Amino acid sequence: MGLLNSFDNIGINPINRDLLNSADQKLFNQGVEKSYFGDYEGAIADYNKVIELRPNYGETYFKRGIAKAAIEDFEGATNDFRKAIEIDSKNAKAYVNRGVLKATQNDFAGAICDYGKAIKIYPNYECAHYFSGIAKENMGDKIGATKDYNTAEEITEHNWSNIHIKGLTMTGNYKSEILFYNEVIKINPVDDVSNFNRGIANHNLNNDLEAIRDFSNAIEINPNYGTAFNSRGFSKYKLKNFQGAIKNYCKAIEFITNFADGYFNRGNSKKELKDFVGAIDDFSKAIEINPTDANYYINRGLSKCSLNDLNSAILDFNKAIEINPRNAFAYINRGTAKNNEHDYEGAILDYNKTIEIDCINQTAYLKRGIAKRALGNYNEAIVDFDRTIEINTNSWESYFYRGLSKFSTQNFDGAILDFNKAIECKNDSTDIYCARGFAKIAINDKKGAHKDWSYAHYLGDSTALDYINKYCK
Repeated sequence: MGLLNSFDNIGINPINRDLLNSADQKLFNQGVEKSYFGDYEGAIADYNKVIELRPNYGETYFKRGIAKAAIEDFEGATNDFRKAIEIDSKNAKAYVNRGVLKATQNDFAGAICDYGKAIKIYPNYECAHYFSGIAKENMGDKIGATKDYNTAEEITEHNWSNIHIKGLTMTGNYKSEILFYNEVIKINPVDDVSNFNRGIANHNLNNDLEAIRDFSNAIEINPNYGTAFNSRGFSKYKLKNFQGAIKNYCKAIEFITNFADGYFNRGNSKKELKDFVGAIDDFSKAIEINPTDANYYINRGLSKCSLNDLNSAILDFNKAIEINPRNAFAYINRGTAKNNEHDYEGAILDYNKTIEIDCINQTAYLKRGIAKRALGNYNEAIVDFDRTIEINTNSWESYFYRGLSKFSTQNFDGAILDFNKAIECKNDSTDIYCARGFAKIAINDKKGAHKDWSYAHYLGDSTALDYINKYCK
């Protein structure tokens, strides 16, 4: 039902916010923000409060109808659109949205009637003509449908709402969206929503410098645009400008009440800057606002792991699993925390669960192999490393750990072959050269071992000289 929400920004019957006092306005805006971020239940709760305070403000019923439609409460949404129309009989948006709801329930005749009422109020309402055509086509009225489509096409293409509708029909085709929003902005350069939407499209195309420009334009037009600050922060995060991202998330949090994702995003930026205490504080605030998002607990747990607070981290991963028992990321991170506590059996159980959920999770096989190797189960570990290499033939760690496991089973030639492959994938690891040196010593290749340890020393391993002095004299 996302398309219904799109119609809210068409520009027909603009919101008259002067009818709201400051307290009502705050609740109303809070509902709008929650709806934007998909918290439709929260939005509905805010709109309910606004309606209690000001029961004759039709736009709140309209917005609540949008939110109810999004959670598929079609009856409730229809009643809200009806109430919005009762308060303002010229609310063309409400007629169109009610028509869309009727069409989704195959009441095409009722939908056409509502579209017709919207067109009577606003004859150049392109989407009303367009959707009327769709409804007529569904009823087998090809001639009527063609007439409606032609009418929509004949209405000037520079009509702002027409361009928005065309842009919305191209959701996911980001290059086309950018072209359409370019046209909108040419017509109305101070359209903050179109600048924001173009920024989202650029962000999705990884054009984050352009996205930042667009979000900045939107913010210049509307300095209280919390979602634009949040999105600009995320683009800066992608460009690894973590300090800049944090500044933007701070502004988003300032303008969006109880913005859990804002705290979460800011926490991730702090985590990248190794401010793990600050990150934990932000993740905790996000959890306080929304205690049902598993990712909040996972990221807090990861930050705790970075501070070596493993027991507390495991509790966070437990909570994430409680919320979503199929979250492979939670299991694998809990397994890693257990592994770091030397609870290898517990770690293996978590890696087993990860693999049950995601059977091609290379990291889970690798980590399970490492845990098995720590328990001395070398042959079982080798099977896991074999699997990781099947999934990713360029995994130097898989060759390295398989080589170590083969070394432990006295398969020295096999170990050397694996260390060779590891070096092909990563030729700057002193650990691999040192390990291969020991394997060569095991087959009495002192010259080869001397060469490996010398190179390890050249790469910066100070202990390599000790190996040369001890084994190569």
